[in-house]
Amino acid sequence: ALFLMNSPFVTEQAKALVARIGPAKEADERIEKLYRLLFARSPRTEERDAAREFVKGDSAAGFGAWEQLAQVLLLSNEFAFLD
Repeated sequence: ALFLMNSPFVTEQAKALVARIGPAKEADERIEKLYRLLFARSPRTEERDAAREFVKGDSAAGFGAWEQLAQVLLLSNEFAFLD
């Protein structure tokens, strides 16, 4: 897990994922796209609220809050394992 968290490959994939969801007027729309791409489902209310709070006010270029959110979701158990 620590290797993946610091892996240049994973950070590049997170950046590519954020570029793929593109800009949106509303954070909720981007969060919805992110969950649809990664998990083929909509985020639950608490997931949406937590993600919205995490990315609130992000204007950083490079590896900002959106890329960090994408990285966390890529490293989640739900992404790695099939139920």
